[in-house]
Amino acid sequence: MKMGKVNEPQSFGYLYKLLGIPELQYYGSNNPIFIKHQKNDFKADTGCSPDSCAITKEGKISFGMEFKNPSGDTHWDYLTEITDQESLKAVCKDFYTQVQFSMDCTGADLWLWCSYNEYFPEKHKALIIECTPDNEFMGELNERILKAIEKKYELIEEMKNKS
Repeated sequence: MKMGKVNEPQSFGYLYKLLGIPELQYYGSNNPIFIKHQKNDFKADTGCSPDSCAITKEGKISFGMEFKNPSGDTHWDYLTEITDQESLKAVCKDFYTQVQFSMDCTGADLWLWCSYNEYFPEKHKALIIECTPDNEFMGELNERILKAIEKKYELIEEMKNKS
């Protein structure tokens, strides 16, 4: 993970040039953002921290990006096992959840999951998977989040009562 964070600016630069979208902004270690969830039930308790977003002139997030900068072996596994949103979900459920939750937080209808390794030949340096909202998945996740928020406040109340 440490090297993934170190290599994020390089992967953003590569993908920025590849995609050619001037509205893309990088929100890495020197420019991080935290976006509170757009739903009232979640606003005080949850949010996302995207690696990159395309921001419209109106200030709306049109789409976002999540970068992964894995080792060569892991990047090769991704290249051979992940071909679309469903295979991302099957192979890397944590990353799939991260991408889905980022869309849910921001209201964006598109999020790109990207694996990048600079040491691969040009045609294999980057794997970009387009993800769109999975409403059934997010409905189940949102139910679990609401239960976790309720439990959090129950525990806080218990702690206050013990004092």
